Amino acid sequence: MAGERKYTRIPPESTGDRILMIHTAEIRYDGKNTNHRWQIGEMYMLSGGAESNNDFMFHVHGVIEETSTAGVLAVHYNKTARHQGYTPEDNQLIQYEGATVATVNGAPEDLYIPGYNIMGYDNPEYGLDIDVQGSANVRFTEGQPQLDAWGKLRTAGATLLGDYVFSSLGVLEENFSTVATQAGASATFGSETSFVRYDNDKRGVDVGVTNPSDLATATAKTYHHYVAGSSHLFMGTCLFNEAGTVNSPTNNGASRRFGLFDAKNGFMFHVGPDGVLYLEQRNSNSGAKVDTLLACSDSATATTLGIDVFNGDKVNGTRGADNPSGMLLDLSKDNQYWIDLQWHGSGRVRFGTYHNGARVTIHEYYHNNRYALPMNQTVSLPCCTAVYGYTQAEIDANPYWGAIGGITAIDANEIYVREFSQAVWTETDLDLQQLGNQKTYSTGHLPVTGTGFKYLFSLGIQPLADDGVDTNHSIVVPTKIVNINYDNNVTTTGQNRDAIVHWRASTNTVHHRRDWTHIPGTVMRVSTSGINYEETNSDGTRIFEDMYNGRGEKDLSSTFIGVQKGTWKQSSDDGGTYEQALTSITGSSTGATTATADAGNSTTLIVADTTGMEIGGSITGTNIPAGSHIHEVVDGTTVEIRPNATTGAFSGGEAINFTIPVKVTATEERWTLREPYTKTFGANPGGGLYKTRNFTGLTLSDDDVYLFITGRNTGVLYADSSFSTPVTSTGSYSGSTADLFGFIGPDFIVDFFVHEQLEYQDPRAMFVIEWKEIKQ
Repeated sequence: MAGERKYTRIPPESTGDRILMIHTAEIRYDGKNTNHRWQIGEMYMLSGGAESNNDFMFHVHGVIEETSTAGVLAVHYNKTARHQGYTPEDNQLIQYEGATVATVNGAPEDLYIPGYNIMGYDNPEYGLDIDVQGSANVRFTEGQPQLDAWGKLRTAGATLLGDYVFSSLGVLEENFSTVATQAGASATFGSETSFVRYDNDKRGVDVGVTNPSDLATATAKTYHHYVAGSSHLFMGTCLFNEAGTVNSPTNNGASRRFGLFDAKNGFMFHVGPDGVLYLEQRNSNSGAKVDTLLACSDSATATTLGIDVFNGDKVNGTRGADNPSGMLLDLSKDNQYWIDLQWHGSGRVRFGTYHNGARVTIHEYYHNNRYALPMNQTVSLPCCTAVYGYTQAEIDANPYWGAIGGITAIDANEIYVREFSQAVWTETDLDLQQLGNQKTYSTGHLPVTGTGFKYLFSLGIQPLADDGVDTNHSIVVPTKIVNINYDNNVTTTGQNRDAIVHWRASTNTVHHRRDWTHIPGTVMRVSTSGINYEETNSDGTRIFEDMYNGRGEKDLSSTFIGVQKGTWKQSSDDGGTYEQALTSITGSSTGATTATADAGNSTTLIVADTTGMEIGGSITGTNIPAGSHIHEVVDGTTVEIRPNATTGAFSGGEAINFTIPVKVTATEERWTLREPYTKTFGANPGGGLYKTRNFTGLTLSDDDVYLFITGRNTGVLYADSSFSTPVTSTGSYSGSTADLFGFIGPDFIVDFFVHEQLEYQDPRAMFVIEWKEIKQ
């Protein structure tokens, strides 16, 4: 009789009152496929029974494996089969995801468990759920309570490490390094078909590509510090244009990644060139970068690649046990994505989204007790969005995409990720002032001259980490600046020797040729050399300014309001790419003069005539070291050269030749591009190397150039980083859209300027800078 498996009778009324019982069954099986591992908690299918009603789904909640091919399954029948009294038949096929894994052996045994339950008054079908560990499943009106990566109840007691809501273009420019170029075997450095663009109407950023080999990235400058034992949470909102739903992928020829990662480590959501949603791990702890697809939304693709299908909510709209949220994830629509990490080298990573206000876990990746190497080198990582357009050859040769087959390369269509916001949290209450090791540096007693600001010295972060190979992602937290001044004119004992000095600190000013020295025991370096072109024009870059009589100190602890703001750090991806528009271009020129007799061995060179000489020109001749350039034209007969002094004395009349390279003037009032720097990012073709574009009318001796800065927005071009081979030209510039394209450099540099306040004083200034270093 229908429904009998729900009850037992109260004797002696064998046909009277009934008591609710929980039905379970034990099914004997044999002929098991030894490659299959029973999936406890999953649904299996009975198929091939003599009666069609006996083909039904059942849930496996236990197994006894008597041999490798035979045993007993403890199961629950689905609701319909239980209510209608369906029964497994001998020799029926037991199938999982369409594949036969075993055969029923004999009749099942029905078992009944008294159904004592706490249930709803209006609907007794809604009862208290008990999990596999015997714990009651407690939930709130809006869903289950959330737990962080370490199993603690998720509350508001987390610490924000990075907050990026793209409400304006400034949020992008201040917080992210953006790359729009080409990479890979068929790359053309300086290609103009990739893009990172801000949409003011949508308040979003499009990171995308158009053609094969195009690369576009937006990487946060902050590497969000991981706190050991704390849950690390990434959250972001984006869409993948023309990607479709997870159960209907669209071939687009590009890989689109969104998550917490950089060029060497991380975890991310990855829409592949086949349009399938993958979850990916990036790891470099074996010595080389390895990208591993962990799971995907498509079961056929997962089988082909030998990876998992999502083991949580498959977000495929099927509802039921595989899709309890009922969500059909449309990748082309605006959705929230999250990743939380339980990381001590080992641990668990969860990927998910939100649907109708409820948190949905898509997949859980477990690294513990499985591998010899940690899951990443680090998870102190930036938010990142990256898009790459494949060539057909790259798709065919790729171990994943080649195995799938049928994927075509991108074909002049914009494929992008549109992102709206991102954030990273450490899910614990944390006083960020506790992080880092205290360091200090003090200058000597440096002379202060003139009533206008003069450059004094620069502080910067070492570009490379301790291994001398990897990018240095340390975060420097300035805590105090002390300025001590005395008047060198006062020599009488007992007199007040305090001097007044006005000082200023600015970031990344336009500067020619710093010469760095490492500050021992720190991640910092210092320079006192070169020419600064923003001594009087740095309002936009100024971070500190003050004036002290004798001694004063500036407490900077209040400026440290998080690792994102108030800290000093290098930009990611070598600062990203930049198109420096040019207002004017002047072709190269040459000239000659003769030396005048002098003692030699000096950077001062006396010549018959300096007409035609200009700063940045290449200069050659007897006793002049190779690679020398004109540092300053002092007057009609005197010129300063660098980087080395002349060798030997001049007797007079020696031939001196000079070449003025192609001169350029930036459209903006100051350079964004920089002189040569240490290259750290893989896609960067060379530190400080730029591509000349649209130099209409000019034929250059080299299109790959280095910028020698001669003014706030002026410079000359060389073909090498040591400025020894000038770029020459023929013809005249006749266009209007010329630019220099390249990576702007990763350095975060703080330049200090001073001037005397009272002309009768001869001040000497000493600076003591204190900071904390967070190495990562």
